[in-house]
Amino acid sequence: GLAAWWALDEAFHMPADAVTVQSTHGACDVFTGTLAAALAQGAPLQTACETASKAAALHVSGLALGG
Repeated sequence: GLAAWWALDEAFHMPADAVTVQSTHGACDVFTGTLAAALAQGAPLQTACETASKAAALHVSGLALGG
């Protein structure tokens, strides 16, 4: 997959991390929560999106739970 975001005159894209998916349940919650937390801590938008994408990838793979 590919995530894209346009902010003002800037655009960036990032491929999704390749993981073996155990369940997609809660992936959006993890992405959105991590994105919001990173932005609240002052991370630039692209860095926040990259962090959120990696957190969601860990979540859907089950690795975040030790699976």
